[in-house]
Amino acid sequence: EKLEESSSLQQEEITDFGKQICLALQVLHSATPPIIHRDMKPQNIIITREGKVRVIDFDAAREYNPHKEYDTVLLGTKEYASPEQFGYTQTDMRSDIYSWGIVFAELLEHAHVSKNYALQAQKIVDKATMFDPKRRYGDTEQLLQELKQLEKSKKLPVAGVLATGVLLLGIIGTLQWKGSSPDTE
Repeated sequence: EKLEESSSLQQEEITDFGKQICLALQVLHSATPPIIHRDMKPQNIIITREGKVRVIDFDAAREYNPHKEYDTVLLGTKEYASPEQFGYTQTDMRSDIYSWGIVFAELLEHAHVSKNYALQAQKIVDKATMFDPKRRYGDTEQLLQELKQLEKSKKLPVAGVLATGVLLLGIIGTLQWKGSSPDTE
């Protein structure tokens, strides 16, 4: 099925799909010369029955040339295209990271995630989709590290929430006990 048809994803699935898409981009970006997909969007991402992500449609892809200032042809889907795809500068690996951020944000919109996960994931999306490419993740490895941290951090708040709950129950219990002590006249 195509990624755009997925709904009701859990945060573990979102993190996994985000990492798999990132790894697919990493393969493209590590080619010599690097390949920039330039049309990363849900319609170009397929999920196999086994839960594996496949990136398709390389019609807009191009080889990165560090000696060029601009792309010669402006391609890509407007809603997912990085600002540089509109002629600001040449597209590079960070252009695909921008598009990844838009796709990941859409996954979050249709997911069942904790508030903490959503906040942490939004920080990743915000950095990935900065207007200035220099302020985005420099490469997919940096993005993968953030996703691994997101994966780890989503498990910690549960323990923190439980500990806080137990602490609050103890405080409330103590206050109620003190408040219910008989008045001595």
